[in-house]
Amino acid sequence: LNATLLPQELKKHGYDTHIVGKWHLGFCKWEYTPTYRGFDSYHGYYTGAEDYYTHVCPYSFRAAQDIPAGEDKEEDVDLKALGYDFRNDTLVDRTAAGSYSAFVFAEHVESLLSTRDPATPLFLYLPFQSVHAPLQVPQNYSDLYSHVQDRHRRTYLGMVTALDDAVGRIVASLKSTGHYNNSVIVFTTDNSG
Repeated sequence: LNATLLPQELKKHGYDTHIVGKWHLGFCKWEYTPTYRGFDSYHGYYTGAEDYYTHVCPYSFRAAQDIPAGEDKEEDVDLKALGYDFRNDTLVDRTAAGSYSAFVFAEHVESLLSTRDPATPLFLYLPFQSVHAPLQVPQNYSDLYSHVQDRHRRTYLGMVTALDDAVGRIVASLKSTGHYNNSVIVFTTDNSG
């Protein structure tokens, strides 16, 4: 808590600050959560590797060393649910249950942009869940890659395409709401390239 985060500094300079997506920086006390760390609003989840549709975070009770390197034993891993993990600010948001996270995030950003004045500086932090384990995507996206034999690779490719579509929606919204011409968009990765 003694570190100043970017949104806290930007607030001092008149920015609206919003986070949509994965927080993953702690939630043991409210003071560690986004709306206490400089963000005006938060829509997303606190943990990692949760289900893209149910937004339940599973935890494997099986030690990682039980699965030999390079072997895909996803269907053999015992999973126990830690619980539903999706928030709107500090409140549990059950409206996301059943919806694919990339599209939930895109829809929320579209709504956010449509209700604000583009003349006010904006810092929008959007850490998508995609493309991160577990491998999940709507069937129509993996079907685009039906020529790929490996089903995990098909799913992964579909996840990248679904993410591309969500980013496309957001860029279109930036343009239609007057935010785009004064924007800097930075893409980076969570766990390397």
